[in-house]
Amino acid sequence: MQEKEIKLTIKTYKTISELSEQDQDLLKSAVEALPHSYSPYSNYKVAAAILLENGKIVTGTNQENASYPAGICAEGTALSVAAALYPGVGMKQIAITAKSGTHLVDHPVAPCGICRQRIFEYETRFE
Repeated sequence: MQEKEIKLTIKTYKTISELSEQDQDLLKSAVEALPHSYSPYSNYKVAAAILLENGKIVTGTNQENASYPAGICAEGTALSVAAALYPGVGMKQIAITAKSGTHLVDHPVAPCGICRQRIFEYETRFE
């Protein structure tokens, strides 16, 4: 048997100015990607920005379709872009942001279970 430990750390900040410059750039990239979300069914835009080990930032947004809730999450889109454009390059960190057309989003946005698995597998692919 092999035992592995998985840790997750979430930090919350009151303002973006509390973040490092690199983290601010990553979050700004996610925010700038939000308008590219295609979310006419949920009216809930999500964007993800991934900082790769090579210093590049790639983004993705949620993409819905008429068979809602089937669609592609922002994290899955960003991971696919990273794998396609930079095969073999690991992920350093990810920023996720959301905006709702119906209510205030005032809490951290967590990936869904499928995206958590995608992120885990992407990270462990390069160990």
